[in-house]
Formats: sequence, structure tokens, C-alpha cells
Amino acid sequence: MNDTLGHAAGDTLIATIGHRLGTWAAAHGGIAARLGGDEFGAALLLPGTNTVREVVALRALLSQPVDHAGQALRPAVSIGVACAADLPDAATASRLLRGADMAMYRVKTGEQPCGYVATRQDAYAPTTHGRRPGRPGTHRATAG
Repeated sequence: MNDTLGHAAGDTLIATIGHRLGTWAAAHGGIAARLGGDEFGAALLLPGTNTVREVVALRALLSQPVDHAGQALRPAVSIGVACAADLPDAATASRLLRGADMAMYRVKTGEQPCGYVATRQDAYAPTTHGRRPGRPGTHRATAG
């Protein structure tokens, strides 16, 4: 968004998506937080389990157009899900985030459908510099 329509459009998109995420998380008894990175990333911490239907509904909500200065911005949304209950031996924040990131990537590339839930293999996927292989920054050599 920033590169094609400017930083004001990107700021509008981030603020709107953040508001939508926060409202949705609160309605489901959870919290939302933005994660840093080269793309807009967020994490939702929700109690209990969530159905595929809820994830699909969240994606539809976040994908709705955002108005910026009379122009409709159309966000592309990919969601990865990791459930602590499904990964009892991997239920650390780092492993859950890694699993969710891998699940999101599998959805984004079309390997899995929206609503795919991370497996143990996803949570223990190898990383390069703490990132999923193939992401920007993973090509850099380590100092040492």
C-alpha cells in the first residue's frame, strides 16, 4: 500500500484492520496485538477453540474494502491458526507463533485452505535467523 498509494493510505489500512481485529477479538473474549515485520502481522490470543467457520468469517471481515479519500482499498488477508490444545508439547509462545506463521504461509500459497490449523510439524519447522525459510532476511549469512 505504502509503495503504490502512499503512507497515508497504508496508515488508514493499518488503523482500520487493527480496529476490526480488536473488535472481533474482544467479542470472542480474546486480545489482539500487532507484530512487527515487513508485512502487517497480528496475533490474536483467544480462549477455547475456534472453528474453521469463525476463521473464514474473520478473513471475510478483514478483507472488506477500506475507504481512503474516496478510494476503496482492498486488503489481501491470510490467516494462520495454531491451537495450544492441539500442540501440548509445543505450547510455548514461540512455537505457537511459528506454527501459526507456517499455517498462514500454507494458506497464502494455496497449499491449504483458509482455516487450516498448524500441526506439530508446522510448530517445529526449521527457521533461518528465526524466520520461516524463504521470507525476506533469511538469505543473510550469520556473523560468527
